[in-house]
Amino acid sequence: MGAIGLAALEQARGRAIARAVLAAATGWSIFVTLALTLHYQGVETWGVPETARQNYQMLAQTVDSWFGLKPPTP
Repeated sequence: MGAIGLAALEQARGRAIARAVLAAATGWSIFVTLALTLHYQGVETWGVPETARQNYQMLAQTVDSWFGLKPPTP
């Protein structure tokens, strides 16, 4: 189905716009996958050393502050 979609994309009139949208969607999916992976491995997985958890929490708080989000209250 992906190959059919790409073939249809090449035949479309707004080919440049469609490519830009596809590139943005691909980049977004890479970002979301990375964020979910880091969260799962940094917090959810058992056997993670406490120092790794603390490092992850510091990283998460730093990134949250970039977006103006408040840290969660325990």
